[in-house]
Amino acid sequence: MNCETGMISLLKTKGVSINVRKQHTAVAFKHSMVVFGGSSENGIVHEDMLVFNFEDREWLKIRYGGS
Repeated sequence: MNCETGMISLLKTKGVSINVRKQHTAVAFKHSMVVFGGSSENGIVHEDMLVFNFEDREWLKIRYGGS
């Protein structure tokens, strides 16, 4: 979103392909945004963690979990 004009546009991104989701958690820190979980429009629940790098415009899937 361009804060000066209020215009929203889609970005061309690199990396893993992600699904549209709702009810997720996201936090921005420095040059990245971390997205966790959520659900898709057809009700599938996601428990994945993704990071978007604003400078590179690239999505990465993060592995996490137990030992």
